[in-house]
Amino acid sequence: MTGIYVDDISESTSAHGVEIDGVLLKDSIVQTDDIHEKTSAHGVEIDGVTLKDNNVNCTDVIASGSLTTTGNVTVNGKFLLEGRSTLTIASGVITVTKSYHEISTEGGAGNDDLDTINGGSTGMICTFKSSASGQDTTFKDATGNIRLQGDRQLNHVQDTLTLIYDGSGWSELCFSDNTAG
Repeated sequence: MTGIYVDDISESTSAHGVEIDGVLLKDSIVQTDDIHEKTSAHGVEIDGVTLKDNNVNCTDVIASGSLTTTGNVTVNGKFLLEGRSTLTIASGVITVTKSYHEISTEGGAGNDDLDTINGGSTGMICTFKSSASGQDTTFKDATGNIRLQGDRQLNHVQDTLTLIYDGSGWSELCFSDNTAG
């Protein structure tokens, strides 16, 4: 018989973890340089994730931090920007925390200018929309770190503006003026 079959592995101290044949199991994390499958037909399965032929197959991927790949990402279902939150302009500035935000004017004013967007990561794409009717936000072109085809106003709750961050500023990808008619 080859391989290791166990129902439970316990480490002697929480500082060390358990190492088996170059694979470190510590604090619910598996760390290894190499994983070899038993036969090429099966792949390797760890906690519902199958690694086979340089592909990772799983039903759900949940990352509490960053998820990085050096290859392509293919989505066969829906691509969702979940967790939309509302950001309120303060002295012409907002700080993004997600990829989809509603924008609220400072103090609920009828109009407000947005000059600077903080919090971006290089390559980040962010979509903005107005949080409420009667709170019109104007994204100012060439003011602060925003570069657009001209000032863009979100004056209807269905208007959207999508930007990409290049490491120093935000550039327009798409603007949609969906004013009710």
